Amino acid sequence: MSPKALESDRIEEAVALLTAAFHQEGSATFVFPDPHERSHCLPDFFRSLVAHGLAFGEVYTLDEPMRAVAIWLRPQDGQAAADAEAGDTVPPFARTWPESAQQRFRLLVEHVNTVQARVITEPLWLLWWLGVEPRSQGQGFGSALIQPMLARLDVDRSSCILQTMEEHNIALYERHGFRMLAEDLVPGTGVALWTMRRG
Repeated sequence: MSPKALESDRIEEAVALLTAAFHQEGSATFVFPDPHERSHCLPDFFRSLVAHGLAFGEVYTLDEPMRAVAIWLRPQDGQAAADAEAGDTVPPFARTWPESAQQRFRLLVEHVNTVQARVITEPLWLLWWLGVEPRSQGQGFGSALIQPMLARLDVDRSSCILQTMEEHNIALYERHGFRMLAEDLVPGTGVALWTMRRG
């Protein structure tokens, strides 16, 4: 299994995979309690994230058929993304969402930005999103996808950060050398946020 850079003709495949991977995750179910609304809105969300990753970072996929997608942002762009979100917590892709979903999304984004501002004191790579096709989860695809990039960062003596809202992801990242920086509860949501760093 060797990661490949995402090609432009496979963007929609990556969007579909990420939508499926996160459909039942806590942050998605919080923003969109209704599963039909979630299925309708998440593709535009991930389409925007993939486009941003291709423009300002690196996007990788794994295996045929596609089993996993990882979006990395370069150090300066990782912070720039946070700064941009801080100034516009309802980005264009979310403006067609129901107002209640926009409000819940805003709560999450504002807290993520607050934590990043507190813990990021230098340029860092950002492992922005990592999604594995649901039927392939727990089979090592996520590890296989991120390991080459982590090895490259080791050679470059570069550090990286990630944030997850799923407690079951912590063990995976710890196996790859990440350590906990912060554990927070997003105010008024019941959603937990774990921030981890490697290097």
